[in-house]
Amino acid sequence: IGQPEIGVVRGEIDRVGKILQSVRTEKEKKKAAGPIQVNLNRVIEDLVALCRGSLAVNTATEIKLDLAQELPEIVSDADGLKQLLLNLIKNSIEAMPEGGVIRVTTAPWGSGSGPSHAEIAVEDDGPGIPKEILARLYQQVTSTKGGQHQGLGLAIVGQLVRDLRGLINCRSSAQGTRFQVLLPFSGK
Repeated sequence: IGQPEIGVVRGEIDRVGKILQSVRTEKEKKKAAGPIQVNLNRVIEDLVALCRGSLAVNTATEIKLDLAQELPEIVSDADGLKQLLLNLIKNSIEAMPEGGVIRVTTAPWGSGSGPSHAEIAVEDDGPGIPKEILARLYQQVTSTKGGQHQGLGLAIVGQLVRDLRGLINCRSSAQGTRFQVLLPFSGK
């Protein structure tokens, strides 16, 4: 696949992201029924299959899944969850134009009283996020990617995590970036 084809595929991913965002906005306007039971692992498997099937991942990029067996369903907004995951995976793909490895994992997370949250981690072995961007990670910024990028991706991620009553953490270095998202099982 040449650079022009990869550009077309990335444009399509951006377009799908915008469609998902508009669906989410429309859903908010209609004040939809609210959170539902969601099989997190199934959502991740479907999104990764979509990314692989659309050739969004070049042949030098590998997406590895390590999903917890028997992870309880979460009560969440399925569309918001899909948008959140799509943005994180898309950012990892774009961070490694020459290829690399993206790892998506899930696990139960909690204290001594038992797991209260589902942990999702999206990790890549790209060049990391520059310190000046890391300082204001979830704010709208001027994109350094050029083209149609508006610098909204992680700002949307931050808002989606808040909307889903979750927490997000990012660690980044020259060896890669890891986003950890914690979403409550109960939706509360």
